[in-house]
Amino acid sequence: MNHPEDGLQLVRVCPLPWSTIDLLGTMLRKLAHDLTNSMVAGISLVDLMQMKVPDAAVSAGLARLRAQLMRPRDTLQSALLPLPTTSSERPQTITALNTWLEKTTEHARVLLVSSLGPVDTQARRPLGLGEAEWVHLLSLLVQNALDAHAAQLLDREADEEVEPPWIRVELTRHSGLLLTISDNGPGCADLVAASQGTLRRVGQGHLGLGLPIAAALADKGGGTLDIGCRQSRGFVAMARFP
Repeated sequence: MNHPEDGLQLVRVCPLPWSTIDLLGTMLRKLAHDLTNSMVAGISLVDLMQMKVPDAAVSAGLARLRAQLMRPRDTLQSALLPLPTTSSERPQTITALNTWLEKTTEHARVLLVSSLGPVDTQARRPLGLGEAEWVHLLSLLVQNALDAHAAQLLDREADEEVEPPWIRVELTRHSGLLLTISDNGPGCADLVAASQGTLRRVGQGHLGLGLPIAAALADKGGGTLDIGCRQSRGFVAMARFP
């Protein structure tokens, strides 16, 4: 693991205005509700056919068809996930965040190296952010790394040798507060597009909302968010606060 700034060209992430984030949350949730309702009949029909068709090959084909039919909903859900919410889907405290980090990285078989303390204190987060907002920022940047590792796992060849996946979370204070989250997953084909939210770092879809929302949270705390990737492999997100 090299120092995160070695050989990096950083790009500043443009924060989304909070009015836009609120509007996106309202509209995407309505769209997700309507889309789910419109898919019920088709998914139910496929499920019924699977129950009635004894041929194993046909049943396997129907299972693949069902998975493809679910992809639009899954794509929309991935766009919804970064938006602010008070649901149980996202941790709201540092204690809950540490539990979430351990469980998600263990499930994904990703090594986690973290310097986060077990207890939240004002000295360990920006003055302008509450604990839930600080945790939201941290979880967005870690989720970005987890998604990249998951995409890499799907795309690589079975016999391809790669370095075991890892995510490193560092929180340091010198003249200011610096949060650095780095990983050895795939880099990013277009850092500028990712910084503007018009392209996801990896995977499918053009709604890369996680980084611009993280930048909005950093901006609320008086800070900035920069991203970069190395020529070989790896990605870094750096949030700086006074």
